[in-house]
Amino acid sequence: MKGTVIAMVGCVGLLIGCIAGQTVGLLSTAHAQSEGSAGRLIAIMASTDKQYTPIVLVDTLEQTLMVYTYNRNARTLALEAARTYRFDKQLGEFHNQGITVEEVERYIASP
Repeated sequence: MKGTVIAMVGCVGLLIGCIAGQTVGLLSTAHAQSEGSAGRLIAIMASTDKQYTPIVLVDTLEQTLMVYTYNRNARTLALEAARTYRFDKQLGEFHNQGITVEEVERYIASP
């Protein structure tokens, strides 16, 4: 429980830092923090020319992702979606476009 609280506090701090950097114009492209330097969280933030900035947090231990939108004009942060991907990984192919996994396997196996 204590580890979860620390991770969430760190996550909130990261969000505040991202928002502050965006607000003062320090961030102009997509930025990410890898799991190795964050413990179990990955944060991805993209900068757009529009007033909304998407922020994605991935909790690798809980296998969950959360998508937030930061409104630069109103200076508000909204949770748009949260989802566990734990069971998605077991689907194999689902709504996959283009070359299939089986086609790649056959191509690699052929001499």
